[in-house]
Amino acid sequence: MIAADTSTIVAFLQGENAADTRLLKQAIDDEILILPPVVIAELFSSPKLSKDAKATLPEIPTIPIKLDYWAKAGQLWFVQELAEMF
Repeated sequence: MIAADTSTIVAFLQGENAADTRLLKQAIDDEILILPPVVIAELFSSPKLSKDAKATLPEIPTIPIKLDYWAKAGQLWFVQELAEMF
């Protein structure tokens, strides 16, 4: 299972050929791509998202949201901030 961030998916949809977009293509081909819910929200909030992408994205599995999802996300950010301070 591989999760992708919004910037990589946008670059992929724009046809960019970079290391991250090639890995994304491989994950799609291998059917191991999974999307975080926030990525779905960010992609669908764009007025530039194509009709094809709007039709295809819901077919990609998403990470299930559990009760503590956002708490864990916040804690990861805090840990990263602390690491950068030292």
